[in-house]
Amino acid sequence: MKIAALVANYLLGLAFLAAGIVYFTPVYNLNDFQGEALVWMQKMVNSKYMTLVKITEIATGLMMIVGFRRPLAYVLAAPVVLNIAIFHFLILGQAFPVVSIILIALLGFLLYANKEKYQAILSA
Repeated sequence: MKIAALVANYLLGLAFLAAGIVYFTPVYNLNDFQGEALVWMQKMVNSKYMTLVKITEIATGLMMIVGFRRPLAYVLAAPVVLNIAIFHFLILGQAFPVVSIILIALLGFLLYANKEKYQAILSA
């Protein structure tokens, strides 16, 4: 379980780090989106909300890879993963959003593998 958790941690950390860095490079292009997704992404980019999300992705990705407060990184990553899943399902209209499912599975496994770290939060 420990090795699986490390593999999941590095996969999620690299995915977050790569997605965050790509946003700040010329490779990122809003024209890849169409219809409602394009309108949504334009609003996110123009309001600078996407910049905040991508900085959060880079920070949490680095925290996971370096090993700095990984349980905190997983908690910070949860709303980002949720937003990605909602975007894929509702805005893009994908019936089976593979990327979202993989991210949810990795994060869910990591949260479960570190459940003892969250006992104080979860207990009433």
